[in-house]
Formats: sequence, C-alpha cells, structure tokens
Amino acid sequence: MTSDEWEVRHRKGEVGAFWGIIGNGVLAAGKLMAGIFGHSTALVADGIHTSADALSSVVVLVGIRVGKQPADDDHPYGHGRAESIAAKVVALLLVVAGANTGWQAIDALIRGVNHLPGAVALWVALISVVLKEGMFWYHHRLGKEINSKAMLIHAWEHRSDALSSLCAAAGVAGARAGLLWLDPAAGIVVALFVMRIGISLTIEAFHELMDRQIDDEAVDLVCSTVRSVERVSKIDRIRIREAGPYVIVDIEIAIPADISVAEGHTIAHEVENAVKGKHQRVRNVMVHVNPVN
Repeated sequence: MTSDEWEVRHRKGEVGAFWGIIGNGVLAAGKLMAGIFGHSTALVADGIHTSADALSSVVVLVGIRVGKQPADDDHPYGHGRAESIAAKVVALLLVVAGANTGWQAIDALIRGVNHLPGAVALWVALISVVLKEGMFWYHHRLGKEINSKAMLIHAWEHRSDALSSLCAAAGVAGARAGLLWLDPAAGIVVALFVMRIGISLTIEAFHELMDRQIDDEAVDLVCSTVRSVERVSKIDRIRIREAGPYVIVDIEIAIPADISVAEGHTIAHEVENAVKGKHQRVRNVMVHVNPVN
C-alpha cells in the first residue's frame, strides 16, 4: 500500500470516528433525558452505555490520528500500535459501562419501582434501535475497508447498544403494561450482554498486544509469495504479527551456499519487495538469509 493509500485510509477512519462522536453524543443526551423525565431505569442505563460509546469514539479518533504518524527513532516500526491500544481501551470501556449499568438496574430493582415509564422512553428506545443498527453497519463496513480493529470493535459497540435499546424498549413496554419490575430487569439483561461483548473483545485485543501469530491462511499466502522468488530454496522460519492496521513479517530463508553475499542481499530485497507488493497490509519485512544445509 502506497503512502497516499495509507493517507486515504487514515482520513476515512477519522471521518468515521468523528461521525461516531456526533451520533453517540446526540443519542446519549436524548436517552438520558428521556430516561430521567420518562422514569425509565432501563433507558437511563442504556444512555450511560451510549455515553461510553461516545467516549470510545473519541478514543478511536485519537488512536487513528496517532497511528498515522510515520516511524521515528523512538518508534522504528511506526505508530500503528496506537490503534491497537485504542481497541483495547474501547473494549474495556464496554466492560465498565456494562458493570455500571448492571449496578444501577439491580439497585432500582431492590428499591422497587414506583413510577410508570412514560411513552417518550419507549419511543426514544425504539428510535435508538434503528439509528444504532445503522451506525453498526456503517462502521463495520468502514472497519473492514480500512482494516481497523479499533473501528470494528467500535462497530460492535453500536450493535450491542442497538440490542440493549431493544431490550430497554421491551422493559419499558412491559412496565407500561403493568409489570413495573420489567424495566430494571431489562437493564440487568442489557448490562450482562454489554459486559459479555466487552470481555470477549478485550481478550481478543490482548492477543494482539502479545504478538500472536496471524491466522494460518494468511501465513500460507505470504509463504507462497516468498517461495515464488527465484533461488529461494526453502523457508526456515516465519513470524507474522499485527501492529494495528498493518502487519510485520520476520522471515528466515535458505539460499544456495555457493552464492556471494551481494547476491544473497539481492535475493533478500526481492523477497521483501515481493511480499510488500502482493500483500497490502504488510508494512515491514525483515529477511534473514541462511545457507542451505
């Protein structure tokens, strides 16, 4: 991927994160106001969830902006890990938001519900379902397009918020039908759902922090490219790790023992250029040359 293509990629990510901030901010304010004035514990809990989404949108934006900075003396592999850090923060925010939501809902259930939720709470919850599902598809498509794990996790935040809004709407509807306890009970279900997604995404994000090897299919594709380079006898070792939106390849190749150092250097460059040319996500390739045993 050329520098111009990377710039376009980062610009799209910034625009997506910016719209996430606007959309989540407006929805969070609307839910909290409707939940408070409409006497709905479930919708207030859902509003807190959306507020966490708004904060995570800011985290994603910062991560993308820092991640696009070029390599320097202190960060020779670039700043792509900034997006990885953003993904971890966003996932942890989901866990915290879920725990806070659950605590408020449990407290309301213990204290008892004395107010009938208003119709405004029901309508706002239903509108949120539609808007958040739309935001999920927008950010999910964008995350796939620009290969941003932070953006993809952010998209799943929208999906979890859409489902929690649906659950809140069901709770409000049930309470308005006479079962007042259904409103805080729905808040507890929302909390458990949000925490489950957050924990799952947190575990996945930490795998990248620990430099887990990418999937076998991707490794096989890179190996196939390397073997296509003339005079590469075999691959002795290959390690491929993710660094935010791109990957770093460390590879040891075996070449004929009777060729010169200069020829070996040329082959190593041919391998590097072949891998970078055929695999867009590859940013850095380190090639070590061994003689054939």
